[in-house]
Amino acid sequence: MMQKLIQIGNSVGIIIPQVFRNEAGLKPGDKVEVKLKGNDVVLSRSKRELSGGVNAKFMKIVDEFITEHEAVLNELAKR
Repeated sequence: MMQKLIQIGNSVGIIIPQVFRNEAGLKPGDKVEVKLKGNDVVLSRSKRELSGGVNAKFMKIVDEFITEHEAVLNELAKR
């Protein structure tokens, strides 16, 4: 898929299509690793651990759980 580089202040950015974000499990605010391999720019999902030793894979599971059960969790929070 061809994407156009866009000017963002003094920097340049690119739009990551939704289908790729969904497949990679990326959402706004996530961090990605940016590497140069030869002439190719490669983006990779960050695999660094979060504070307290919680890894990104676990946090993704927690985020999915919260999204799926948001209504029940909100009711429990009111008790």
